[in-house]
Amino acid sequence: MADVLGVDQNYDLVTQYGFAFRHKFIFQKFSTDFPSHTLYQSNNAKAVRSVIDGIITKNSIRYITAMGHGMYAAFTGQNGAIVWDAAEDLSYLKGTIVHLLSCQTGASLGRKMVADGVSAFWGYTVNFAFRHEGQPPTELSDDTTAAIYLRMDAIIDRGILAGKKSQPIYDSVQSYVARVIPQLTPADRATLLDNYVHLVCPSTTWGSPSVTL
Repeated sequence: MADVLGVDQNYDLVTQYGFAFRHKFIFQKFSTDFPSHTLYQSNNAKAVRSVIDGIITKNSIRYITAMGHGMYAAFTGQNGAIVWDAAEDLSYLKGTIVHLLSCQTGASLGRKMVADGVSAFWGYTVNFAFRHEGQPPTELSDDTTAAIYLRMDAIIDRGILAGKKSQPIYDSVQSYVARVIPQLTPADRATLLDNYVHLVCPSTTWGSPSVTL
């Protein structure tokens, strides 16, 4: 059993897509799919450092999964406010597993988190990109084009929440990419592959590959 923190926002189209698909793939049936875990969520107006830090310090959070805009050295929450910065002491995250669905944070912030005691980190060293339908559907989670990319990232969350080690999770991501690539247009294929090759995780030295929930 573990305490889990989810951080999400939907203040622009990019985060709205992330919010919709993470709800669909991870959180919608969380209590049914992962009944041994307790979920805390810090979304939208609550996706700010003061609220997030309060949840972390008041509970025994073991896994943090967060979606938002990022930079090489920082992850941002609601309306671009910085939540975690590589220039700061992040040792209060010691012992947690962290997964950031954001651009670039794997490059510097992820390394700093691990150096400050995070047990395992998952993220992307460059921009995480996705393509979507020219006219987004009313329910963004019905967008079959965007689903290709966001499903790949959700494999990470579901694997961690299921108690798997990093290598089996990474293998599942690899198998998913290999399976869908032949079905994609050249542009879609290039975008998915770029996300995949820039994914970093404990299996690629960002933490301990044996850590599980």
